[in-house]
Amino acid sequence: MRFGNQILKELGDVSDLLGSFVDEQVAGFNDPSAGLTVLKAFVSTKGTKRQITIEELQAFTKTLGKEQSESDLNNFIQRFISLRILRDKDESGRYELRHDALAEKVYQKITLVEKDMLEVNQSINNGLDAFSKRGVLMSKTDLEYVDPYLKRMFLTEAQDQFVKKSKQALGRKRRT
Repeated sequence: MRFGNQILKELGDVSDLLGSFVDEQVAGFNDPSAGLTVLKAFVSTKGTKRQITIEELQAFTKTLGKEQSESDLNNFIQRFISLRILRDKDESGRYELRHDALAEKVYQKITLVEKDMLEVNQSINNGLDAFSKRGVLMSKTDLEYVDPYLKRMFLTEAQDQFVKKSKQALGRKRRT
């Protein structure tokens, strides 16, 4: 048999093959939903791969309301590394997806609600970063944007304090 363009066309796009491979592997887990949540952590809000630590992964699963223990997360990570879906941690302790095409396929599995929650979380993190650098709290508009999601999200202590401080400042401003 000769290997040619016809065979390549029949196989389809590489990202389709990778997507099918990931679907098959995740379906074989004891908890496929948790496995998919772990993979979603390695994808940015723009659909590209991103590097994260185990601590960031744990915070991510909490943000989506699917908290996992550190040992469970390590088990998922090791399994994804053995399947060559994830790269082993680098010198700074960060893991990442092996291929951009994987990030694209996993991104397609992130629901609209999850995307909204991730964007809100990113917005709070950006505000917290601006606060630590320049002392700028969240504006009324920022607070109105994040408020509907706060009850469903897990916030770190720093994020929670920042949001509360911003709300208090806004309340003081209204009263004066």
